[in-house]
Amino acid sequence: MMLVVLLLIVATFIAYQPAWRGEPVYDDDDHLTPPELQNNSIGSSVRAMDFSGLGITMPRARMGVGVERHGMGRVLIVDDEPQACAMMARLVKHFGHESVCRMGGQEALDYLGDAPVDLVILDVMMPGMDGMQVLARVRAEPRTQALPVVMFSAVADKGFIEDAMRKGANDYWVKASFDFAQLKDRLEKLIPPA
Repeated sequence: MMLVVLLLIVATFIAYQPAWRGEPVYDDDDHLTPPELQNNSIGSSVRAMDFSGLGITMPRARMGVGVERHGMGRVLIVDDEPQACAMMARLVKHFGHESVCRMGGQEALDYLGDAPVDLVILDVMMPGMDGMQVLARVRAEPRTQALPVVMFSAVADKGFIEDAMRKGANDYWVKASFDFAQLKDRLEKLIPPA
């Protein structure tokens, strides 16, 4: 019985990996996913995610060209870990918002210069420009100084969290203890209604 279950899991996983079958992999905006990200959960290669123990399974809703999006807000997620970024992006999309992932601080600032967003979810520990530096730049720019920014990090030190809040973070979520069941309410408090 155990072998049958294991084979079903492996077969399902392989069936949902277009890159493994030689097919091009596209992200949710129908842009070709870069090869270095094709075998992880950032591309469209993942159809569902199980958030271990939370009892939440998120089906992948494919948005093709010409399909109208009904998101209430655009959320920029900045994390140098592609899997963490993709997981948060899927959850944000599940609650009706558009999500955009960027893998670094400078990349996030470049995106903010080009496109409006309603919320930034920002990792703290990133190579190059870290999250606190990005927060300082966002708060220093008149166009983005009022933009809600949430720090989303593994750093759980109380003094560090207080420092981030003093420097302009609107909220601080600790990755290891974050209750994803509360995400919808937290997003609604941070994203202004359309």
